[in-house]
Amino acid sequence: MKFVTKILGFVGFMIFLFVFQSSFASAKDLSVVTVEKSDHTEELVISEDSIINAESSIIIPKLIIKDGAEIVEVNATVANLEVASKKKVVLNGKGDISNIIITTGNEVILNSTGNINTIEVINKDTRLVVSEGTKIAKLIIPEGSKVTDIITNYEQAKDRFENISDGTVIPTHVSKHVPAPAPDPDPTPIPEPDPNSVTKISSLDINVVRVDELTGFISVKATTTVAEIKGAITSFNGTNQSYTFRKNIGDDNFDYTDSDKLSNIYVSWLDVVAEDGLTKGQYLINVTQ
Repeated sequence: MKFVTKILGFVGFMIFLFVFQSSFASAKDLSVVTVEKSDHTEELVISEDSIINAESSIIIPKLIIKDGAEIVEVNATVANLEVASKKKVVLNGKGDISNIIITTGNEVILNSTGNINTIEVINKDTRLVVSEGTKIAKLIIPEGSKVTDIITNYEQAKDRFENISDGTVIPTHVSKHVPAPAPDPDPTPIPEPDPNSVTKISSLDINVVRVDELTGFISVKATTTVAEIKGAITSFNGTNQSYTFRKNIGDDNFDYTDSDKLSNIYVSWLDVVAEDGLTKGQYLINVTQ
């Protein structure tokens, strides 16, 4: 009996050792790609098993997984990720991904624990396995396809999606079991804004001034004069506008003159008066060294 026990113990140890060695071999075969701020990466193409790492402040604009890469671990923020490999791909990691486009007709296993905004399946032969812990805001599949065909573990994974669409967008606030209301057959047209009342600006020279309409900031260097900034901006739609650069010191506001350089100590901003003379907009100023 002791002999049998020893044999079984030895066999168990050998199985453990084989599994351990196999796992170790798989792990050491992964290439590590580290993206740093100085890399200025616009597009990263992966064609072998890899681990992609990047700091949280770095966004990789585009990541493409091609043939040769079957296991890819993404620990980075990615704007657009394309799975183009013709073989099975396992996607691991904890990175946030805005959009995943899957063009392969093979199996893709999603083990990512980061936030995934949208997955768009282009190929109707794609097969998805969505593991526990993976959360996806929206899935878009080819029109006419069945989600139960594409997601092979759909019954277990259906609660891991907020929104599933067959190529058309389903608003998340509308129940999937209640049809959306029919559009107004004669909607009231939205009037075009008066071009004379627009206060947006654009840059004529981004080396002098950069305009960010999303945040309402403009960025200029501390060595740039107000006159140089005025010469580098124009109205967004070609209308006439007037510009006043101002700063706040204590309880008072002061105007900059054309020969002044903008302060990086005080809060500064740009007042824009539209061509109609009535409409005024503002941009906060980010002064850099």
